Amino acid sequence: LDGKKYGISRQHAIFLYDGSTLSIEDLQSTNGTRINGFKLIPGEVYPLHNDDELEIGRLRVVVRLVRAPS
Repeated sequence: LDGKKYGISRQHAIFLYDGSTLSIEDLQSTNGTRINGFKLIPGEVYPLHNDDELEIGRLRVVVRLVRAPS
């Protein structure tokens, strides 16, 4: 996906899911991670919500949480 072009580190961030909440943790990335413009503190876990704007380096994505049909 050409991550280098967008300032994404090889081990930039990790997504975590505990069965009910999706979260993200910045892994000491060079160019940082943001949720809705708020810079994440590396090593801290932040919950993600529907329509959050996530910036991983200079790549921007909108979070869409969808439940799979039962």
